[in-house]
Amino acid sequence: MIAQLWDWISKTNPDAWAAGAGWTTTAIALVASIAALRQVREARRLREEQAQPYVVAYMEHSQADMQFLDLVIKNFGTTAARDVRIYAQPTLKRSTGQGADTEDVGLFKALPILVPQQEWRTFWDSGLNRKRTNLPDEHVVKVEYKDARGRKMEPTVAALDWSVYKNSQWLAIYGPHHSAKALREIKDAVKKWGERGGGGLSVYARSGDRKDARLRNEFERRRRSAAELHKKMLPAAAVAAEGSEVADAEITPAPPSQAESPKQERMPDPPPSSAQDVEQRRDSVASKATGEGPQQSTSARETEQ
Repeated sequence: MIAQLWDWISKTNPDAWAAGAGWTTTAIALVASIAALRQVREARRLREEQAQPYVVAYMEHSQADMQFLDLVIKNFGTTAARDVRIYAQPTLKRSTGQGADTEDVGLFKALPILVPQQEWRTFWDSGLNRKRTNLPDEHVVKVEYKDARGRKMEPTVAALDWSVYKNSQWLAIYGPHHSAKALREIKDAVKKWGERGGGGLSVYARSGDRKDARLRNEFERRRRSAAELHKKMLPAAAVAAEGSEVADAEITPAPPSQAESPKQERMPDPPPSSAQDVEQRRDSVASKATGEGPQQSTSARETEQ
C-alpha cells in the first residue's frame, strides 16, 4: 500500500499539487474567517450588554429608621433607560398605622428616563405596623424599559418577600439624618424662648464657697447643741447613780458580828411598842448602812429632839 501511494505521488502532475495547495489554503482561511466572525459577534454582544441599561426593583431599609422599608427602582446599567414601567402582583399596599387599615402604595405610570445609577424610591411600609394587618408577604414586580436607541429590552422580574425581614436584627447607627433631626428639635425649642409667659431661658448661678461656709456653720451649730445636751444629761445621770447606791445599801442586810458564834441563831426583835422604839430601830438601820456608830446616831437623835 505504501508503494502504491508512493507511485501515485511520483506520477502526480506538479500543477495538480499547486492547485491542491491553493484549495487547502482557501479552506484554512475560510475556517479562520468563520472563527473571527464569531469572536467579533461575541465581542459586539458583550459590548452591547455592557453599554445597555439594567433596571431592577428591590426592597431596602430606609435611612430614617431600619424598621421602615422602601421600594426602590434603580438603573444599574451604563446607559440611560427610557419609558420605564412597573407592574406588581399582587397590588402593593401598606399599613396606615391605625389597626388593620391599609392603603395602596403610590407608583408611577411611566418614567421617561432613568440615567445610570439613578433610582426612584418610595416608602413601602413599616415592619411593626405591617404585623397588625393581613397583607401578603410575597410580591412579584416586573420592570419593562427601553434602551437609549428605543429598542425594547428584556424585562426584569424581582420576587420581593417581607418574610425575609421579619426575624432580622440590626444595630442602630446614627448618621447625618439623626443629626439633622436633633438640630430641628433644638430649633423648635429655641423658637419657644421669650421674655414673657415662662418661655425664657433660665440661668442658675451657684457660689460654691458660700455653700461650703453655710454647711460648716450648720455642722458647728449641731456639734455645740449636742455638747450642751450632753452636759445637761451628766448631772441627772450622776444623781440617778447615787440614788441607786443608797437603795442598794438600804436593802442589803448587815454582816453578822465576829463575836457571835456561827452556830448561835439570832432571835427576832420584839415588835415595837411605841413610836420612840420605831424611830430607834430606823436610826439603827441607817447607822449600819452609813458606817456610823450607835453613839453618833443617838447624839443626832438628841440634837433633833
